[in-house]
Amino acid sequence: MLVAICVGCGAPGAPQMHDHRPRHGGVVTMAGDLHVEAVAQLDGRIRVYLTDLRRSPIALDGVTASATLALPDGRVALPLAPVADALEARGPELRAGDVPLRVNVRRDGRDAVVHLVVPVGIPSGLAGLPRACNPPAEGEYPGTAPRCTAQFPRMIRALVATPDGGTLLVAAFGAGVTVWQLPAATAVGALDPAPGSDPEPHHVRPIDALAIRGDGREVAVAVPNEILVHALPDGRLVQTLARDDPVGALAYTMDGSRLVTSALFDGAAQIVRVNGGDEHRFGIDRPLSAVAFAANGGAAALASELGPISVFRIPADAPARALPAIRPAETLAMDGEHVFQAADDGSVTGWSLAAGAVVWRTPPAARILRLAVEPSGRRLAAGDEDGAVRVYDARTGRLVRTLGGRTSPVQALAWAGGVLAAGDAGGRLALWDVGPDTETIDSAPREGVRPRPGGHGKSRRSHAESSRSSDDRRRAGARRMVRTGRRPVVDAEAEGLSDVRHAERLRRVLHGQSGELRRRPPVRESLRSRPLALLRRRARLHDA
Repeated sequence: MLVAICVGCGAPGAPQMHDHRPRHGGVVTMAGDLHVEAVAQLDGRIRVYLTDLRRSPIALDGVTASATLALPDGRVALPLAPVADALEARGPELRAGDVPLRVNVRRDGRDAVVHLVVPVGIPSGLAGLPRACNPPAEGEYPGTAPRCTAQFPRMIRALVATPDGGTLLVAAFGAGVTVWQLPAATAVGALDPAPGSDPEPHHVRPIDALAIRGDGREVAVAVPNEILVHALPDGRLVQTLARDDPVGALAYTMDGSRLVTSALFDGAAQIVRVNGGDEHRFGIDRPLSAVAFAANGGAAALASELGPISVFRIPADAPARALPAIRPAETLAMDGEHVFQAADDGSVTGWSLAAGAVVWRTPPAARILRLAVEPSGRRLAAGDEDGAVRVYDARTGRLVRTLGGRTSPVQALAWAGGVLAAGDAGGRLALWDVGPDTETIDSAPREGVRPRPGGHGKSRRSHAESSRSSDDRRRAGARRMVRTGRRPVVDAEAEGLSDVRHAERLRRVLHGQSGELRRRPPVRESLRSRPLALLRRRARLHDA
């Protein structure tokens, strides 16, 4: 007997050998080499379509089958009979929503059983997924609680909103991309076919990035080795762009005819025509630790493990401008005038592109995994590994408020008008109402670091805060590396890494070309290895 389980499966255009896309508006799963697509309608009609490994229809002569519906009033078993090219049954009228369905098929003396969750009266891409955002339980969040939350089955990989803030796209691992209407916070559709999802677990592909065209009528979705372009609001696939490397970041240019993409491994970014064809390549000569593009695709910030950030204007005809960051960036964000860097010690730095200098810097804290700057450039959201979202004044670095906390690590952030959306590693989507006039301070602001001649300056912190920061750094270091024998092993789960790209980046840095462990030198050794920093240090000692 063959058994398969599928929750809202319906997939992208397939990994080469298999095609799991629904052909009749239902959901598809497999049992051995048998594809089963089930369709349920409000009038109680159930249809089941059988195809072979290559999705060719199977003759229904000699096939016996039954369907069992799990309804609120109990289970209903229905015999399936051949009707044209499908097996069909008619049961009681069904309510709109998800219906659990079990299909038993006997063919050529072999039994196959599949379990599916099929959509009834809703888009097929929403089967088994949340369709509404509900208020959280009282006391669930230590910080400011969100207006509502929605729980997805797996990690939320990316979020993006249309420029008018009326639509939010949510990418969840193995569940494609769903379309949410704001401010009502209800799911109204999904991209079809669902990017990244697949009935076969080993065929599921993570979504690495989302980008929306300036007019809000098109969205680009990066999955390993492909960029899928879908039309909005209907979600249909209009273009597939093959890529050689995984895409680390993605943005549309201002006219919407091109995409700016990057791959973390080779340090390069590319300008790609949406209708096909690479146009221009630029970047640095080493692997990247973080990448950010301006919302209009007019600038790119590329950071490496060495620390400095290279800023390119697009098209990248002029040389890059270097921002002299010392600590490696975990993640970046940028607008037209600033680059925002979250370093590996949990600090956040605001850089002025015009001056090429630090405008403000926060003290070290919990490790930041995602940054998102408000389209107006006034506020910056930082999501950390403790599940909290800190909102800063992007011009001064003042902490405006702290949202949430004590949940899974924040993996995605997006501003949508007066709503800030956050998605975490546990699959929770949270929406906060943070209108444009919100300036209340939930906790004491942190002092920014102002640039001064001859040095970076220091921020004054209390002893308790300094101790907490050092403890955070020690814990982060312990999570970052687990030793086994002579070779280091990256513990991706303890690290809170969201995908293979970051784990692979750490492995390359730790092992180097020779495969031996390469660790960051202590502070004094770092200063000796950087002549400019050493000169500044000597100047400060001389002045003292």
